[in-house]
Amino acid sequence: MPTPLMLACCAAIGGVVPEPNKVFLVLAGNLVESIKSRLPMGQYRNSFDDERGAGILAAKTLNVGEDIHIVLPAGLFELPEAAREAGSIEHARWLEESAEWRELHVKRTVLHEAQHAAMSQAGEKSVSLEGVGWARGTFLSLADTVIDEYRAELGVPEQYREPFETTLPIVELDAARNAMTRIAMVDYQSHLDVGLLAQDIVAAVQHPWKALGNVAAARRVAGIAMGTPFSDEETVTDAWSLMVEPHWLKFEQILRNLPQPAEKGYTYQVRHAVEDLADLFAEWLRAYGFLWRDVKDNSEFLIESTHLLL
Repeated sequence: MPTPLMLACCAAIGGVVPEPNKVFLVLAGNLVESIKSRLPMGQYRNSFDDERGAGILAAKTLNVGEDIHIVLPAGLFELPEAAREAGSIEHARWLEESAEWRELHVKRTVLHEAQHAAMSQAGEKSVSLEGVGWARGTFLSLADTVIDEYRAELGVPEQYREPFETTLPIVELDAARNAMTRIAMVDYQSHLDVGLLAQDIVAAVQHPWKALGNVAAARRVAGIAMGTPFSDEETVTDAWSLMVEPHWLKFEQILRNLPQPAEKGYTYQVRHAVEDLADLFAEWLRAYGFLWRDVKDNSEFLIESTHLLL
């Protein structure tokens, strides 16, 4: 039988998506394998995992045929009495003590994922990559993903948010810097595959850029004016001065002009923002010391500077 939290999640989804009968809440015993089983065959499915920079994957929304599946870990819905019956007394105690936090976390996650489902049902399409080179296509895809996450975050009401969401993701930024150092100074030196180097560097920087997009959304939901400075404690860090400061204002400006997820349709503002953000990401990556660009029918990736690398 569904628990009250499961029913609350279904009600939350039904209040957001245009066609609730085509959206399914999936509770997965193994989150990664459950998601992979719903992905089309190919490299993305084969390499899919739950690592997300300094964190891990919380949930995922997928188109499965004509339906949409919102996949969450089943453990979030586990009841203390079930753990006791299984003989896990300590785990049952933890479930009781964490019940309030888990409920808030689950509802917040479902509300975010429901925005993705709603935008998908509204017919919003990913940006076209037809006729573009590998580098440009990657930047466009990343920009499209960051914008989709940002708009989904706009649909999460403030009562489900934590104060830290408007602060710099310093741990995520530091993790990306460490990853870039390892990729360029260790991994690449062992395989000397420039294509793999490009893929790995972009994979490392996409996590903090997504996290920064979520920060920008949280600031907008909280009513923080664009350009409002972060706290002194945040801005004295290398994470701010080296990783964010030169690009933050332009980044926030591009995102602040985007429509709410409830404003359906892949509008001109969204398409224009994807192009602008792709341009910014190329500049941002070059500021980190890496130039990736398309040259005629090929792409080149250069390490221009190691100033950021530890």
